[in-house]
Amino acid sequence: MINNKIHKLLNLNNFQNILVITSLIGIFFLRIYAVYCTVAIKTWDDAGYRKYALKDASDNTNIVGAIQNLIFPNAHILDHTRSIGYHSWIVLGLKLSLSGNTEQTFQLSNVGLFFIQAIVIFCFANWATANKLFSGTLTFLYLSSPIVFGMNRWVMTENFVMTGLLLFGFIPVRLLSYNYHPFYRREILAGMITAWIMGIFGSLREYAVPSYLLTSLGTIAALAREKRWDALWGFSGIFAIFFFTLLGGWIELSSFVLFRSSQSQYFHSLSEWFPHVISYAIGIPLTILLTSISFLLTQKICCYVHIELKKNTTIKDAVHLFVKKMNGLHIILIANVISLILYSLLILMSSNRVVRPVIMPMFSLINILLIGIRIVKVPNTFFSRKLTQMFCILLIISSWSMTYYQLLIAFDGGKSFAHPAYGLEYYNHPLYLRKLSSENDMHVE
Repeated sequence: MINNKIHKLLNLNNFQNILVITSLIGIFFLRIYAVYCTVAIKTWDDAGYRKYALKDASDNTNIVGAIQNLIFPNAHILDHTRSIGYHSWIVLGLKLSLSGNTEQTFQLSNVGLFFIQAIVIFCFANWATANKLFSGTLTFLYLSSPIVFGMNRWVMTENFVMTGLLLFGFIPVRLLSYNYHPFYRREILAGMITAWIMGIFGSLREYAVPSYLLTSLGTIAALAREKRWDALWGFSGIFAIFFFTLLGGWIELSSFVLFRSSQSQYFHSLSEWFPHVISYAIGIPLTILLTSISFLLTQKICCYVHIELKKNTTIKDAVHLFVKKMNGLHIILIANVISLILYSLLILMSSNRVVRPVIMPMFSLINILLIGIRIVKVPNTFFSRKLTQMFCILLIISSWSMTYYQLLIAFDGGKSFAHPAYGLEYYNHPLYLRKLSSENDMHVE
């Protein structure tokens, strides 16, 4: 009997299953532990968010108003340089009294966003691959990515941005893959709910607005292509409400963004920027996985193009055939490709090249790869192969190794310094940071 249990444990499928489940539990344990037992990250920007949230929570004592600000279009702009979505989220946390401690309430609001991200990316990956083990592996590598885990310890709008970008990728394709129902009210409702969820997260940071607009317009075009007219009217109506309510705020904030991007105060060369974001933002394990999937899809697409070019004598004929066969998922994919190209160009052209801009192309790429897997129909058996499973196991182990080092070993466990002596942000902060010397002290030196 003991030998049978050992044999089951050593079974690759069982081992990966246990490793994925314990890893997901472990990363959430660390996040909860950080809420109650460690010093919170504090910078100039997020100190401002704390102040605004406390003021708003004290001025507006009605919890119903806090919920309305979160789920309905809101034209209010925070000090003309900040967007409103994340602010409403942490104000609601205060109104719900998630904790008697204000700082813990802020962090628990972030845990809520962290949890939503985990659910969305798991469902997204499972939709694409129909393989729960691979989906769990991708979910853990995403959650343990330095910029994701680390940023979720900040009181900053990027927590809201990352959640929104995942939803912008998954919610539209879920609507499109949902079988058409002849009962028109159900179709209209499905379109309205999709637009509403996207709209709630559409009030994110101003630099991420193009992604919201591209995926929303892409969804409208995709529904039209699929002739899902009832869902189209429902989606378009809700989108129009959010769009015209937030338009004035977006225009006002755009000038501030353009001004900041033209400043060279934080400029870093690409030769410095690329290795830094791979190591300290995206993380090497997640980078390897995304790169591997990219190669897989590129190979599949090249084979498809080669076959079509053999059937059709000219590239023009092949393109015409592709346009003819194009469906809604292809249109959403194209919207994300445009987003990836747009933000990549902005990074190349920007004079203010810090780490945070990598968020946009990183999430656009994740959306592209998961939608691409579904479109090219990578077989489920591919993700169940022993070689693929061993690859995933090695990535999980390497991610834990890096997380352990960054959280518990680097910088004396954070006792001496809050940040290393780099000119760029470092997101996966140690769990133990030095004590603040005064109310105005910051963890960023």
